[in-house]
Amino acid sequence: MTEKPFKIFVVEDSEWYNKLLVHTLSLNPDYEVKSFFNGKDLLNSLYESPDIVTLDYRLPDMAGLEVLKTIKNENNDIQVILISEQKDIETVVSLFKHGAYDYITKSNDLKDRLLNTIQNIRNDISLKREISTLRREIQKKYSYRQSILGESPAIKGVYD
Repeated sequence: MTEKPFKIFVVEDSEWYNKLLVHTLSLNPDYEVKSFFNGKDLLNSLYESPDIVTLDYRLPDMAGLEVLKTIKNENNDIQVILISEQKDIETVVSLFKHGAYDYITKSNDLKDRLLNTIQNIRNDISLKREISTLRREIQKKYSYRQSILGESPAIKGVYD
């Protein structure tokens, strides 16, 4: 079974930062990267179910918080990493309350922090998939309730 590519959508209106983020992420062949320059175009492409969206807080057409809320309402499994020069702690706390996975300020260590955060998200997704697979296997293994007939105390003991 081949794993589907890990989809990352970059939403950044600054052409320079957009290119920097896309280039940094595209260096990993496991990542399928698509870029957007505004919130509307991103929201129109959510049907493609990206794994991660990196989202600039200040976009020309929509506020970052509104885009975040819409993404989470549409598909709560999409992880959103906010990237901005905004350092107001109340804004950051509000973004976390609405489901942001991380908040990264535009600084010299942006690339390292972003790659580290994405790796953490990939690990989380991998663990969730593994748990889901194990649950299915256990359910199959212990689906003997349909194949054993009886309601006696001894049979009920077998079930337990």
